[in-house]
Amino acid sequence: RDWRHKNFQMLAQFFSFYDIVRYMREAVNVVKQYDNALIEMMKVSDETRSSLEKYQKTVFDTAYAIGSSALTLNQSTADWMRIGESLTEAAKSAKAAQVLMNVSEFQDINSATQALVSASQAYADLDKMDIVDKINKLGNEFPIATDQLATALQNSAAALTTQGNDINEALALVVGGNIITQDALKTGTGIGTIALRIAGTKEAKDELAEL
Repeated sequence: RDWRHKNFQMLAQFFSFYDIVRYMREAVNVVKQYDNALIEMMKVSDETRSSLEKYQKTVFDTAYAIGSSALTLNQSTADWMRIGESLTEAAKSAKAAQVLMNVSEFQDINSATQALVSASQAYADLDKMDIVDKINKLGNEFPIATDQLATALQNSAAALTTQGNDINEALALVVGGNIITQDALKTGTGIGTIALRIAGTKEAKDELAEL
C-alpha cells in the first residue's frame, strides 16, 4: 500500500488528476479497439481465437519496423480478411497497405487499403509490394502525387485489364494522361470509362458478326 501511495504521489507531481483520468480512458478505448479488431477477424475467418490473439501480440514488431501502430495493422488485417484472404495473406497485405500510406500522401490506412485492393484484384499475379513499388517509383519520377496515382489506378485498373493492359501500361496511361489534364483522378476515371466503352463496342461487333 505504501509503494502504491508513493507512486501515485510521483504521478501527481507531473500530471493533474484530470490528465490521469483522461489517459486511463484512452487506454481503455485502445483495449476496446483491439477487441473490436479481434472480433472482426473472428467474423471473417476460420482461424481460432487463440491464433488471432497470437497474431495480435506478434504484430508490434512489424508495426515498429514500418512506422505504423499495432492497432492500425490489426484493423487493416481485418479489412483484408473480410475480402477473403487468409490470416497469413491478410497480414502481408496490411503491411503493404501501410507502406503505401507511408510513401504517399494518403491520410489514413483505409484509403490506401481501398486503392491497393482494387489494384491487387486487377493484377492478382503481382505481389502487392511490387504494386506499391511501381506506384511509388513513378510518383517520385513524374509530377504526380503517389496517392493520386494509386487512386487513378484504382479507378481504371479493372477496366484496363479487360483490354489486356498490364499494370505498367495502365500506369503509363495514367501518368501520360495526367501530364495533359493535370488531374490524375479524372484521368483515371476517364481511362476506365474509355476502356469499358471499347470493350462494349468490341462485344457488340462480335455479336453482330455471329448473326
